[in-house]
Amino acid sequence: MRAFLLLSVVVSLLACKKQVVGTVARYPDSLLRPTSEPVSTPEATLIHTILRAPDRTGAVMGFYKAELEKRGAHQIPDGFVDDNLQHQGGWGAEGTATVRDPSKPAVSLTVAESGNASTDIDIWESIPKAP
Repeated sequence: MRAFLLLSVVVSLLACKKQVVGTVARYPDSLLRPTSEPVSTPEATLIHTILRAPDRTGAVMGFYKAELEKRGAHQIPDGFVDDNLQHQGGWGAEGTATVRDPSKPAVSLTVAESGNASTDIDIWESIPKAP
């Protein structure tokens, strides 16, 4: 019986691996949408987050403006991007991102009106690892 309990604890601990989460604020009352797992390299971790916000794009852009500009991103018509991250392909799960210099943080956020007065938010963030 003890061996079974010990084995159960070990399996539970192994299953609880630490999940890396992004540092970009989550929009209030937004729903987390399915996305890919973070991609880890020796230099950085690339995190992709997709949210659905209960507000229109103007409110969402206003919410993120100060935070992302403070991080060095500039506004584009449908979001914010910094020069260290290049987004390719489609929106959401159909897109990919490449970080030019993984030793520096990077962020990209795009928004798309999704109907029903809601907005989809597509966030790519690269978090450098300590040397």
